[in-house]
Amino acid sequence: MHENHQATKYFIKFQQLATCIRWGNAALHQLAYNGLTKCIKNYMVHNGKPNTLVSLCGLAQAIDANYWECKAEIA
Repeated sequence: MHENHQATKYFIKFQQLATCIRWGNAALHQLAYNGLTKCIKNYMVHNGKPNTLVSLCGLAQAIDANYWECKAEIA
């Protein structure tokens, strides 16, 4: 995931690719986490990293939405 990309698009593409490789949930969870931007990971360091892929996806999207909302307010 690039800094200027949104988490929703990242997870849509991630899920599309995940169906092709058929890895286990733990491996997919780690791979998805590793691909997140620094700002999302930094937030999770202070507030806890989710244990499941579904919860990781939800939290990352919420953090990302807040980030882009703040960025729009500044502009």
